[in-house]
Amino acid sequence: MPSKKIRILRILILASYGIFLATALSTAESFAETSPITDLSALQLSFCSVVSITIPFILSKKKGKLETVEWLVWLALALGFIFVALDDKLMFHERIDQAIHSWFQLKETRISDGIDDLIVGAYGACGMIFLLLNRKYFIFSKRLIICSKYAISLLFLMVLCDMRDVYGSGGLIREALTLMEEWAKIFGGGLFLVGLICALEDSLKMKHVIPKTLLSAKN
Repeated sequence: MPSKKIRILRILILASYGIFLATALSTAESFAETSPITDLSALQLSFCSVVSITIPFILSKKKGKLETVEWLVWLALALGFIFVALDDKLMFHERIDQAIHSWFQLKETRISDGIDDLIVGAYGACGMIFLLLNRKYFIFSKRLIICSKYAISLLFLMVLCDMRDVYGSGGLIREALTLMEEWAKIFGGGLFLVGLICALEDSLKMKHVIPKTLLSAKN
């Protein structure tokens, strides 16, 4: 168990980061793709990628070695975060939406305009399935699992809010859904980052394990 001072320090750091994110969202003048909020979202996801690819190196050092599958799981996670970060800036999902409209000669309607939202929802679904299928590789950090659950929940909330055109929402309701979408996106990314940093800390705390091959050699 960490000391009381360490626990207080963690709470203060988390609270400070939460206040920073809330301040950035509250003072944002725009939520467009070129806005600082989008840059913040992409930066969080990029940091998630960096931490994701760092963790297996530490685990490998602690355990003596990692299975190839475990390396690939962490690599896939890191690449996934980089892809979503790039999607945030380059709007891959909207380009795919436009391509689908062009290929199938679809007219732009309230319903068809929700295709890009479904694509983002598919990102979340794939992420959730990936985490569930490979949860044995993340079980060493309960905090990562907890943060990931909340982060994925916020991701789906973001998608639902982004589908406001489908609902035909306007006026104050549309504005409220827009704000909720951005808050869900930023805090969802923040939760992923916090969870991964916790996993990084948990991996550093793991005891060194002597590989069975070395034990056999000693005997």
